[in-house]
Amino acid sequence: MFEYVDRKKGVQMAHDIYHHAKTNNSNVGMYFATFALGTIREQSGNMGLAKERIESELRIAREIQKRMLPHVFPRRRDVDIYAMMTPAKEMGGDLYAYALLDDQLYFCVGDVSGKGVPAALFMAEVTRMFRTLVDGHLTPNAIATRLNHALVEDNEQGMFVTMFIGLINLKSGHMEFCNAGLTA
Repeated sequence: MFEYVDRKKGVQMAHDIYHHAKTNNSNVGMYFATFALGTIREQSGNMGLAKERIESELRIAREIQKRMLPHVFPRRRDVDIYAMMTPAKEMGGDLYAYALLDDQLYFCVGDVSGKGVPAALFMAEVTRMFRTLVDGHLTPNAIATRLNHALVEDNEQGMFVTMFIGLINLKSGHMEFCNAGLTA
């Protein structure tokens, strides 16, 4: 019965109806056209407000995601640590994390499958689990294995992460690592 008409066409159609009704002295047609114009304007305003609200929520979510990543780095003589991330979209699945436990530096760099909010949420889960597993003084291989077991559980969307996990002994300079995810 009704079909969607974009705003520009809807406004033009309502103006045409109004002028036709005015020319033919049709009060009903003029009322209908006035009502249609008001409805189109109201819907356009509501869509603008909804778009502004979504953009605002995405900005806030992007800031929350930025704060989840390390942004304060220790000052030590034996190692310089620094990292930053600039997502291609509002939010994304790129990640990094580190933990310095005595003379052991754990770190990871990774990328979650997908884009946008789902990838950002999965990234948050991965970085939280990494930090938790590091506290157990596990090897990079053990961390990757436990992350994998936890991430595949109830993962109906099939999301995954490719990740490089490293552990550097700052006294000896020895590094253990695990390259997890896609093969080269």
